[in-house]
Amino acid sequence: MFLRRMVNTLVLMQLIATLFELPCHCPNVCWLLFFSSIFATIISKLDFLFPHYYFVLY
Repeated sequence: MFLRRMVNTLVLMQLIATLFELPCHCPNVCWLLFFSSIFATIISKLDFLFPHYYFVLY
């Protein structure tokens, strides 16, 4: 369960990284860390409330 949550977080971080692929990299790293922490929190909350939502993602 924890491993799957970690993989989902990494996939989301990669998705955000491609979204924020802009010429200036320094502010984007800060935004990336900020949004990835938010998404990790949302994923952990979703995992607690809806354990079967993974079927939607895969």
